[in-house]
Amino acid sequence: MAHTPRSPSDPQRMLALAVDDDPSFLEGLRMMLRLCGFADVETAGDAESAWEVLQERPRQLRPVQMVVCDWNMDPTNGLHLLRRVRADRTIARTPFILVTASLSEEAWRGAITCGATDFLNKPFSLETLRESIDLALSLPAPEPLMAPDNLVPFPRSRMQRAARRKQG
Repeated sequence: MAHTPRSPSDPQRMLALAVDDDPSFLEGLRMMLRLCGFADVETAGDAESAWEVLQERPRQLRPVQMVVCDWNMDPTNGLHLLRRVRADRTIARTPFILVTASLSEEAWRGAITCGATDFLNKPFSLETLRESIDLALSLPAPEPLMAPDNLVPFPRSRMQRAARRKQG
């Protein structure tokens, strides 16, 4: 299947999803995305919550059309979320920008293989974020990837695991 080019998009009509486990950074990222022109920005404090938003939104009138996600989060990192997004045909073409404070060349190559649209190193400026968004919206949409055999469901939260142990 060939790559589908994106049509020029107006961020004011798009919904962005910001994902980071640091509440201060997440709020700053939300504000920066608004300054980049996104009228609506949803936030998630972890990959599991982000996945829930991404799964709900395609069934609604306005699906998430841009994800900006931190790489280093617990218990599930941003790369795992990216793999799940790229393996889900309903949301696989969503632009996905990974954000990290430290990124090795090896990790960068792995993320490219998983379908990251772009990368930002923390800290970054509003202009850098704007350039990354423009790039992400101008690139051809990625094709859905086959779910790797080693793709596991999101780990249960500590509270869910503790409740399950109590029941069992």
